Amino acid sequence: MRIRGLFGCLTLLVLASGLGTVEARVDLGATRVERAAATLELVDTRPTFRTGFACTGSMEPTIDCRDVGIFLLNPRAEEIRVGDVIIFTGYTAHRTLEGIACRFHSLPHATRLIAHRVIAERTEGGVPYYQTKGDAYIEADPCWIPYPYVHSKLIKLLKGAANE
Repeated sequence: MRIRGLFGCLTLLVLASGLGTVEARVDLGATRVERAAATLELVDTRPTFRTGFACTGSMEPTIDCRDVGIFLLNPRAEEIRVGDVIIFTGYTAHRTLEGIACRFHSLPHATRLIAHRVIAERTEGGVPYYQTKGDAYIEADPCWIPYPYVHSKLIKLLKGAANE
């Protein structure tokens, strides 16, 4: 992107791989000095939403039902890391002779969404899978979450905001 001003030419290179749709905002200021030190702000314009948390206790003490989260809807697989809190569709787990069999409920038919922390990741057949766990629990959730069933990723936690 090239911006021409009264006092010469300012060339800006925006490398925005991984940000999706990006808006570039340039503030050239009012004086020559400010124009020379123009600032560039990259804004991720992908959809986000704000929601509270169910009072299950599974994420306490880090997150409780008095908190509000701002979530990125449909994050890319490469954006999900160990330590992130994700929302995924609910599932039914059954014990079998081979181990645990998991049946995931697809949106919009999923009757519940679960917010837990990613504790491990793997790829199987080209599909990323995430092992999750509630912070309050000792053991991991019984099913690895396939990427297509990830709904969103927590990007900001507002402690106590549900009471405001």
